[in-house]
Amino acid sequence: MKRFLALLALCSCLKYDTPDTPVPEKRSYVTMHQEDIKIIPSQGKKRIRYRKFSWEEAIDAVETPREAQAYLNRYMHGSDDKKAESFVVNHQNRKGDCIDYAVDAAALLSDNGYTPNILRMLTADLSTAHAVFLYRTEEGYGALGNTPVKPGHKTVESLIKEIEKKTNWTFASYHVVDLDKSYPNRIWIYGDEDLELFTKMNSLTKL
Repeated sequence: MKRFLALLALCSCLKYDTPDTPVPEKRSYVTMHQEDIKIIPSQGKKRIRYRKFSWEEAIDAVETPREAQAYLNRYMHGSDDKKAESFVVNHQNRKGDCIDYAVDAAALLSDNGYTPNILRMLTADLSTAHAVFLYRTEEGYGALGNTPVKPGHKTVESLIKEIEKKTNWTFASYHVVDLDKSYPNRIWIYGDEDLELFTKMNSLTKL
């Protein structure tokens, strides 16, 4: 069952509206260069039980990428809902697709010095998109979400290559979004509206 839910979480997040499908363009996202991502020291691990936690308690309890990924693996389940929800909504519903997993990881680490970076990737035909939380340690870039990648990649492009192996998709472009700079008052953590993180992908870098 866990394997099925993990596959559902991966498959459900990778469909992207084509240019022929009208989508609202309400927001221009603030993107950033990979070299501007702050380096965070590597840390140890501890086991945390999340089932009875409020969303505030979950953020307070999680301190490392390993713990954030454990939350995603043990607490969250896959969903084919195409909305990008805030962490509060996701924690309550316990389900989401790739963008929700990425937002959750960003929220869980938001009080531990990690910039809320979302790496979004798009295929050449614009039919498939994927997202992960992107972070950086002394070892290199890593990713959290439903396709986690251990830190060790010297460039984001190298990390994307590993994600391609996990998903069997080939991405043609990407960008990194800073959620704090793109949303006022951290509504990506506390809000109750669709974040529309896949309705407009601007400032893309070609691979």
